[in-house]
Order: sequence, then C-alpha cells, then structure tokens
Amino acid sequence: MKRILFLLAILIGLVRCAAAETVEPEFSMWLSQEVVTGPMDVTVTIEVTNPSKQDMPGPLALYWPNGKIIEEFGMPTLKAGESLTWRGTWNVTEEQLDAEKVIFAIRYTVRQEDGSIGTNTQSYYVPIHLPETAPYNVILWLESNPSTGYVWSWEADPSGKVFVREEYVSDWQPENEDDVMPPGTGGRTRITLMGRQPGLTLLTLDYKRRWEEESLYSLYYVVDIDKDLNVTIIESGFDW
Repeated sequence: MKRILFLLAILIGLVRCAAAETVEPEFSMWLSQEVVTGPMDVTVTIEVTNPSKQDMPGPLALYWPNGKIIEEFGMPTLKAGESLTWRGTWNVTEEQLDAEKVIFAIRYTVRQEDGSIGTNTQSYYVPIHLPETAPYNVILWLESNPSTGYVWSWEADPSGKVFVREEYVSDWQPENEDDVMPPGTGGRTRITLMGRQPGLTLLTLDYKRRWEEESLYSLYYVVDIDKDLNVTIIESGFDW
C-alpha cells in the first residue's frame, strides 16, 4: 500500500511539472538590408515558432520598436510545433542608427509553477550599420535664436531625395552648473544634408515664427545627390 501511494505521489509530481513547463517561443527576424545610409524604410520579416510539444497556454503579441502593438500580427495562441510569419515596413530612426540595431519585442503567455497564468516579454534585434565608406554629407551652420520665436524650417522638392537633420547649438557656455542662461542668448543651427535617392532637389530653408506665414528670410539650395548618395550644393540663393 505504501509503495502504491509512493508511486502515485511521483506520478502526480510529474504531471504537475509537465503542466508547469514554460513554453518559450523561438523568434527569428530578418531585414531587407542591414547596411543603411540614413533614416529609411526597410522590410522586416519575423517568424515566431512554438518548438514545444505543448500548446501555448495563451496568446502572444508582437510589438514595433516604438512600443506599439502590431495589429496585423493578431493575438494567436500557437499550438505545438506551429509557426506564424509577419512581414511589414519599418522606418529606421536616428536613435536606431546610433544604437546600430533595430529592436522588436513579443509578449507571450506562460504557465507559472503554481499553475497560474502570467506573461513574459522578450526583445530581439538585428544589427544595422552605415556603409564602410559613408557618403559625403553637407553641413550648414545657420545663425538662429529660438528665444525670439524664430526657428529654421525646411522643405525639399521633390521630397525623399535628401534627409535633413537639424540641431541647435547655443553660443552660451556655462562656467558652473548653477549658471542660468541670459535671456535672448542666441546660437546656431547645424543643418546636415544626407542623400537618400540620386537626383536633383530644391531645398528651401525658412527662418520664421511657427505662427506666422511670412519668413524673416529664406535660403535656397539646389542639391545634387549622386549614385553613391554623395551630396553636393551646385547653386544657392538668399531672399529677404
């Protein structure tokens, strides 16, 4: 009798262990290209597989790098050995270029040791990098003073051939951490022109207040992007 009870206890323990086993999905991701020349669209392909002999205890969800759920992926509950593939387009950001990777994530249901249901979140990434020989970019330094309400805005025609990155650099340099910047302090805006598609484009830079239609003044640049995405200004103008 004791032997039967002993074997029954072992059997119950094995059943509980099997029920508590966590089903960890396998994740694979590919990009249409890992060498990028700047912020640009890439095609992303993701495959999620349940390699276990058990069905997943609940749904899983796929998330964009910005943290938003990918509705097209759905909320599937993968059966044992089942896979699901998703393909979509993502625009690589400046932050991802700096980090040299694009990260997606999945959140999936797991069965805890006590039999309750919980969730796990896992992130996965594909490395990206600029070409070994980066294209030549043009940098413009323009006087500006946002404290007056005036800022630089830009427009390219046709759009899509050049990417414009802007960064404001103040002329004021504090000597101590507690120093306060004097009112009206100006600086410069650093404009970087990066080629995205070969061809010519007309770039217009307006120095204006956002709530006003008229610009204080405007700059015009005819920009040439060659097949290697090197940027050259071939003509420029100024208008009050």
